Amino acid sequence: MTQKILIVDDSIAVRRSIADILMPEMTAEERLTALLGNSAEAIFDLIERDYDILEASQSAEALSILLNEDSKGRPVNIVITDISMPPGYDGWELINQIRSHKEIYQPKILVVSAFTGFSTESEREKAEKEVVRIINKPFKDEDITNALEACFNA
Repeated sequence: MTQKILIVDDSIAVRRSIADILMPEMTAEERLTALLGNSAEAIFDLIERDYDILEASQSAEALSILLNEDSKGRPVNIVITDISMPPGYDGWELINQIRSHKEIYQPKILVVSAFTGFSTESEREKAEKEVVRIINKPFKDEDITNALEACFNA
């Protein structure tokens, strides 16, 4: 089953970097080997990469995409969002907006941000209840893939 993932970041370079981690290019030969070869691992790897990647540069655009996709019966499964995205509202407000729309499918949320400071411990605890994982920038490929795995297992 295809997983729909929405990447929200004001930096196109960051959005592309995350998308490339999620959907690394496979050559035609690699696809053929995965489909026709005897390697169950290769076939699983190909199936594992079955993501529909959507992108937004701002929180308002992301919310619009979420509502639109949900209204078409194709809800977004996972949102990967930055926190600081001027102008407009930030990633925390996006999360609050998503959670306030009780009528839509509630996606799992990952935060990928340079933002690391919380004013209080209770602020951090509240944030951690709303998201599957908080990943600090700069990130490694395995940070993203491990967080995605956590979403599938949550």
